[in-house]
Amino acid sequence: MQENSQLHLFFATLQTKDASQRRNYLDEIEKEFDDADPVNDNNNLQNGNHANSKSSFYPVLLRLAHECPFKDVRQSCEKILKYLENQGVRIPRRRLVGPSAFIPENECVAVDTDDVEKQSLFADAFIMNGRLSHIHQILGYHVKYLSQFLSFESKLLHQNGPLQQSWIYYIGIIGAARHQCSLLVEECERKFMLCDGDPDWLDSIENIPNKLKKLFTLNKLLAHQPWLINVDVLKDFFTGPAEETWSMSELLHAILVLLHFQTLSGFIFGCGINPEIDSRKGHTKRSPSSGEYTSGGSEPITPTKIGRVKAGSFVDDSSTQQLFEKMLKVQEEYELSSQDGEDDGTDDEKLRQFKEVAETNQHEMEEFDTPQNRFNQYLDDKQFHYKEYAKREKKDTEVFRAHDYNWQEHCFAFVNRLYPNIGPYLDGKFNCSFDLTYNSMGGNYTDVDTSKFRLATWNYIHLIYGIFHDDYLYVEVNKLLEKPYKSYIKKVACFPERITFLDYWEFYSDFLPSEKVHINLLVLESRFQAALLYVSRALMKHMDNKN
Repeated sequence: MQENSQLHLFFATLQTKDASQRRNYLDEIEKEFDDADPVNDNNNLQNGNHANSKSSFYPVLLRLAHECPFKDVRQSCEKILKYLENQGVRIPRRRLVGPSAFIPENECVAVDTDDVEKQSLFADAFIMNGRLSHIHQILGYHVKYLSQFLSFESKLLHQNGPLQQSWIYYIGIIGAARHQCSLLVEECERKFMLCDGDPDWLDSIENIPNKLKKLFTLNKLLAHQPWLINVDVLKDFFTGPAEETWSMSELLHAILVLLHFQTLSGFIFGCGINPEIDSRKGHTKRSPSSGEYTSGGSEPITPTKIGRVKAGSFVDDSSTQQLFEKMLKVQEEYELSSQDGEDDGTDDEKLRQFKEVAETNQHEMEEFDTPQNRFNQYLDDKQFHYKEYAKREKKDTEVFRAHDYNWQEHCFAFVNRLYPNIGPYLDGKFNCSFDLTYNSMGGNYTDVDTSKFRLATWNYIHLIYGIFHDDYLYVEVNKLLEKPYKSYIKKVACFPERITFLDYWEFYSDFLPSEKVHINLLVLESRFQAALLYVSRALMKHMDNKN
């Protein structure tokens, strides 16, 4: 805890856009290392005297030298590291190159991008978090969404809300742990300790307050089977001793934190986001070699691997050209039926289509053994996971009809009343991800209307969570979305920890990285909204019953 706080305070002075202030702080930091005795520092380490060693600062210096959006900080940190190396200090090196194991570094948005708007948002992210995370760097492909995302994170995690900061980050830990997302778990652990959290909480769920323990059932249902959330699941939050009961606003805040980290875990795995440089998996003190640059859980990108895939080690029948032609055909069919005044079909017919698509698009993923989760200290019911909605016990739940309860007409106002002003932040994220388009596809097609494809993607994720839109023709899902694509986005939503590079590569292999990132945003937000609809509807019913 002391070392964590010391590190944070030492580098926090750099979190400013004022260049003159940064220069003063950088001069002080450089002097601090110039005055240090590297030999004595190494002796302290060898003798186990870590308190008097600055070795814990080195990974942060390495991260700042490579990934700070401010050029002066990068240059100063690189200068310090070179000085230390010349003095005989074994400085760490990056194990992983770039923010993603799936996207070559030279195709990612650079930290020193010339795009003024992106550079400004990168600086905002650094000032807010003390780092430009790999998540934010990958989101740099889509500046409008990044702006919405940063605003939402600021509101949810940093501004005064119903929950105190240490609780927010503990809740973030248990949310990310459901999908074994070490990147988010470790970052939340670090911030939990910076907020003076109790270190015993990180050892076992038995050490946390009973009030927090009530979240575990809700956490697993939100992450894997949100259709099981009902009034009975929620009633425990509002009963018991005063110190163990939740207010409605506290519970909604906790729900949004859980959903944020659960769905963000899917985005991280779906885009192959690499661990941060200063994390355990992000650096090494060993000499660089080809074997170093591998991703924990993901294959590294190499020319050999990409060449092998391009050479046709599998058959990719979902090319961008075929998708483009299918989109045109679906749009033409829609326009013809509109001109002829044809009915889209009865509600019963659309519901039949919905159920048919759900049943014909089941995958065997759930039949695999659940992989060992190294974050067991944050979980209960460790074997609980996603099960096909179409295979659910019919008595458990009926199809969720979006006509009767949806985001725009019902959920927005409800959550905004319980957690003042959060509604516009959520709405901004949902709308931005869904409406985002550059009217292009695959780098070869321009002036393209991708709205049908985006809608099919969004509604397919809602479908696998049991949400039925009576104004949508579900036959369009199978007309537009090829099997490798549906398999990938379902994995991102339901089993993100199982994503591999080949999953990412197999669908629409000529899509640009920015387009595949956008697809992951659609999955993130549609999944977030689906789970939020279930839990907010149950909360509303609880309030109605109470009244």
